[in-house]
Amino acid sequence: MAAIQKGSSGNGVIWSMGIGISGTGVLATFKQSNADYTESSKEKEIPGADGETTTLVLYDTKMDLTVDVVPSGATVAAAKSCNILPAIGADVTITDSQETGSPSEVAAQYICMGGTKRYQIDGEEHITMNLRRYGVGTLSTIAAS
Repeated sequence: MAAIQKGSSGNGVIWSMGIGISGTGVLATFKQSNADYTESSKEKEIPGADGETTTLVLYDTKMDLTVDVVPSGATVAAAKSCNILPAIGADVTITDSQETGSPSEVAAQYICMGGTKRYQIDGEEHITMNLRRYGVGTLSTIAAS
């Protein structure tokens, strides 16, 4: 069932998530649980003659996306076959149907930095993927020499 929003004028919210995930070694089907997107950079403060900061340099921007999903499938066996973490260093492509900005902040190709499987005795299993991209664009895999 689709969500219905009710409230006074001016109180609309973005409800649900529209993130899609693809890539080598990425689970095929899942139910989204949550996602956190963070932008950051390195910084250098340059002081003047009096020791007070007169210049701030921000550089080497990076975007981190932590996505939490529940493996799913038409059957329990199908859900179990989706119960995998992408390999560290794998390219993971994210789409976002909720993002209306151009260009989208979230939709892009990321590098898998790691992940977690969370097992529960009284609940569903969760897979958390820690993804990163950099402000310079997509980093390509460099072949071994």
